[in-house]
Amino acid sequence: MKSEQIKLLELQNIELSYNGFKVLKNINYSVNKSEIIAIVGEHGAGKTSLCNIISGIEKPINGDIIFNGKRHSFFSRETAMDNGVEIITQQFPMLDNFSVADNLFSHIKNKTGYFRKNKTKITENARKIIQQYGFNIDPNIKIRNLKLSDRILIEIIKHIYTQPSLLILDEALQKLSQINFTKIINILKKLREEGTTILYVTHRIDDIYEFADKVTIIRNGELIITDRVKNIDKINLIKLAYTQIMSEDMIDSEKEEFYQLLKYNKAILEKLPVILLALDRHNNIKLINHQAKSFFSKTDKFLGKNIEYLFEENPDIFTLIKDGLLKSNEKNYFNLNFTTKSDKLRVNIKTHPIYDGSFLIGSIIILEDITQREELREKVILSERLASTGLLAAGVAHEINNPLTAVYNYLEYLNLKLDDTALKETVDNLCSEINTIAHITSNLMTFANKPVDWTDKVEINSLVQETINLLNFNAQYQNIKIYFTKSREDIWLIINPIEFKQILLNLIRNSFEAMNDGGEIEIVTSLDVKENSREVEIKVSDNGPGINKKYIEKVFSPFFSTKENTGNNMGLGLSVVYNIINKYNGTINYSNKKPSGCIFTIRFNLK
Repeated sequence: MKSEQIKLLELQNIELSYNGFKVLKNINYSVNKSEIIAIVGEHGAGKTSLCNIISGIEKPINGDIIFNGKRHSFFSRETAMDNGVEIITQQFPMLDNFSVADNLFSHIKNKTGYFRKNKTKITENARKIIQQYGFNIDPNIKIRNLKLSDRILIEIIKHIYTQPSLLILDEALQKLSQINFTKIINILKKLREEGTTILYVTHRIDDIYEFADKVTIIRNGELIITDRVKNIDKINLIKLAYTQIMSEDMIDSEKEEFYQLLKYNKAILEKLPVILLALDRHNNIKLINHQAKSFFSKTDKFLGKNIEYLFEENPDIFTLIKDGLLKSNEKNYFNLNFTTKSDKLRVNIKTHPIYDGSFLIGSIIILEDITQREELREKVILSERLASTGLLAAGVAHEINNPLTAVYNYLEYLNLKLDDTALKETVDNLCSEINTIAHITSNLMTFANKPVDWTDKVEINSLVQETINLLNFNAQYQNIKIYFTKSREDIWLIINPIEFKQILLNLIRNSFEAMNDGGEIEIVTSLDVKENSREVEIKVSDNGPGINKKYIEKVFSPFFSTKENTGNNMGLGLSVVYNIINKYNGTINYSNKKPSGCIFTIRFNLK
């Protein structure tokens, strides 16, 4: 008998209720060894409840569980784990203040006495396990210092390195980066080959066809069907898994072949969580779901209009996708700039043909708004770039500081031995220049993202005024006026005051360098009080030429400067600003003003 035909799990007449409401109804379900089975259904259909019963988190009110041939009235969590059942949820609770190694072994420590074992050995074991799966994460680092995608990776590795007999993924892969997602998919496939069964709860239809063997559809607490993925096309999978189209959105004529197909198959669903449109052979809109109506935000009726109507403000995109409509195969268009009346967005678009038998009768357009995801990706790329630069900068600064300290000490000693006033003055000047070099290396050390030495509760308006006072002479020399509009009340913030001044100095210096012929700088502080939060906002703006559009995405990148030929600018200032603000969990945004100028907006949350 082949391993995939050996039954691992069987549920018999399983029922579950919450406050008298039955969420699972007479579930009879079996799972074979060495299979990957996707579980899909609407929100509230019962997917998570089913997983909780199998993993021992929930106790059914009726029914039996048969696991590896042994019958149980229910699984406790301990019984499930003893049988090799592991579950990973989208919450992935972790021990933020503990290391990666501690988290990796946290669920088995009490059983194996890991707390009593050698710390070095635990760390080395963790390193080997992580590298075994092709990842490079320091096992000594605290979980809270990992980016989200790596935190999820550690939680997944924690549950798979023991080779579970059954692994349950309850929407646990959604927040992985694309690179890590691809690696994890390959690892899961290998686990299946080695005998692990995987239940994968997801809303992402494409993932199912990526690596699942079977798909189970659950609706309203009942199992609709379990079949091999290759036997169910995407349209019918959507039809079975989600709520049906609202009848008021259907077109009137029942004679059109396209409408007859939709009505018969109920294939395109109003509550599908994507932006979706269905077109006939002439590219006229025959169905548009709620998500699409909200996205295109037009007030008149859509049905019957040509699809070009929805792309009036984006003719280039329409020209692009028009070629993909009514083709015999699926077309994908990625990271397109999409303009609406109020926003500029990034989207992915997919066109998919619709057949009646072998006759092509229409198309589906699926549009994905990826604006927030792209903004997050760009921030992650910037953060990783700064982190890499930090390692280099910290090393350079450390190597400079060592001989610099020795030179400074020798000069101090020499100063004590000198009687000549002129020579003593020269030595003092040399010490001053060395202090300047030390300040430059401290800027480099900022990239290392190390904790600040100290913080204090400081009044922001006073610090701003002190910084302006330092710069007034230079401002007058360059014919620049600095205006300060402070908040009506004092604003207290816990921060290192030297670093706060460093933020302002770099921003103001940036404006100085942009306004060679003089100009104006305005600094405004304010307090934004909301129901559950209080934030301080500092705006620094000038009336210079602004930031060139081709550079606007690079202004916080280290060693980037538009003043490349001046010979006196390393391009570190705004990177230092970004890194300091990021350390205090603040944000900084920038934009050009009209008719000219640039404005930087800094926000810190007040605890």
